[in-house]
Amino acid sequence: VHLMSVLAAVPVVMIIMFKKYVNDEESLKKTSYIFLGHSVIVLLLAVFWWSSQKSQTPPTMEEYKDFDTKFKLFIVGISALIMGIYWKKIFTRNSFYMPLIIGGIALFATYPGVVKYLPELMTAIGGDNIVTEIIILALLFAGLGYGVHYSRKESKPTLHLVFMSFIFVLVGFMTFAMVIIRSNQNPPMDENDPDTFTELVKYLNREQYGDFPTFKRRFATEPHQMGVYTNYSSDLDFFYTYQMNHMMTRYLLWNFAGREGWVQDQGANIAPFNGIGNIFGKLIGINFAGEAKDSLFGIPFLLGLLGIYFHFRKDWKMAAVFMIMFIFMGHLTAFYQNQQQPQPRERDYFYVGAFFVYAIWISIGLRGLIDLIQAKVKSTSARNAAAYAVLAVGIVLVPVKMLQANYFTHDRSNNWVPWDYSYNLLQSCAPNSVLFTNGDNDTFPLWYLQDVEGVRRDVKIANLSLLNTEWYISQLKNNDPYNVGKIKMRLSDQQIMDLRPMQWAARNITVPLPTPSSTVSFSDIMQQFGLRDTTYLKQGA
Repeated sequence: VHLMSVLAAVPVVMIIMFKKYVNDEESLKKTSYIFLGHSVIVLLLAVFWWSSQKSQTPPTMEEYKDFDTKFKLFIVGISALIMGIYWKKIFTRNSFYMPLIIGGIALFATYPGVVKYLPELMTAIGGDNIVTEIIILALLFAGLGYGVHYSRKESKPTLHLVFMSFIFVLVGFMTFAMVIIRSNQNPPMDENDPDTFTELVKYLNREQYGDFPTFKRRFATEPHQMGVYTNYSSDLDFFYTYQMNHMMTRYLLWNFAGREGWVQDQGANIAPFNGIGNIFGKLIGINFAGEAKDSLFGIPFLLGLLGIYFHFRKDWKMAAVFMIMFIFMGHLTAFYQNQQQPQPRERDYFYVGAFFVYAIWISIGLRGLIDLIQAKVKSTSARNAAAYAVLAVGIVLVPVKMLQANYFTHDRSNNWVPWDYSYNLLQSCAPNSVLFTNGDNDTFPLWYLQDVEGVRRDVKIANLSLLNTEWYISQLKNNDPYNVGKIKMRLSDQQIMDLRPMQWAARNITVPLPTPSSTVSFSDIMQQFGLRDTTYLKQGA
């Protein structure tokens, strides 16, 4: 989630260029209309393509990679055609495209440039020698420092800005050094074992989660996710109903309209106006229900919409920057993540950046209302009184109401369910046993109790999800953080490192069963083999 802050590079570049370099607002406005039309055309073509994807069976990896390749080429081709037609207007200093192009370059220079490719470059040069890699970093900082000195001496402000930007990016990137330092101490919780830059690359790339397509909307192969092929008519239906609205718009409404409840996948709540909400909810696949005590009445959300209106009316350039940032950190992030249904937990934390932007629009909306009311009142004292009255009502209906509606469910004091759950699991185990878990939610409470509170450290936790990775198997075999003994394995370290995924082909397996006799009854055989049906026994196999 922390890497999503990189998305702010584009709006930051837009602000700098709008303030310092644009001197023809009319050209900027005209090219913004071209960009808007360009975006609509690309979106409509994508909608048409996704609507044609109606298959009810999962695609193979080759199929979705082929789809992604064709989709990218098609979008790039259409964009190149549009930009070629208007190139004289687009590639100018006062074009709306230029901040986006330069911001895009800055974004890709930061991520994946510095964040992913710099560790790979350091690994290629220095191998796994951490000293060599530190020397490379020091030389890189020295080179950038000289660039700053040279650009200032020669009065080259743009070049100076570029060098300073890269230095700040590297300073931010160096916070990952803490990950390497921590991993080298071999703590009990050491996911990915990123003790060198080589392993840090795998950690940053999240390699244990595998690869997934960018443009193919439905690609799930897990049995519990097969509903995406039967519950939705097409990739477009899934994209619009689930990925955009259920997994983003619903969270926006949770924060600024009201939340139905705290059970996963529940909808929004603007009680006592949920009936009105459901008229619009049917269009976006979001249900409105719940009690008034948990509702925000939709007031913060409506104030945000007013804020967008007032913002564009007063300063359309800054409003466009905010809108780009909101889309990047909201719906575009949801598009990139390409989440399949169902998810193991709610994912609203991914979109905090978009929520920050919307919160600013709420304040702009309230200020716009104050200005609107003051413009209607002639008396100075009455204008001031009206402003304070609107501000007071706004404070009560927005932050105070949010506190009232959300405090109880966000209050973690005296919530001992995770602690008790994990404690009971650990205490149910025999001494020095191995406890198998199946994912984050099962595992993290157990790790906490063992690592922080020292409860039942003799029990070894084996996470089945992580057992697909060689680094985790190696840790289980070789590490003994609590000095209670290691897990015995027949595999050598090299055999563990050589483990690779294996395709499991369909096969028929015959299991011979004993024939019932005077000494062995049907019920004995069924109990021994866990059978619930006597058909196979009567067939003799």
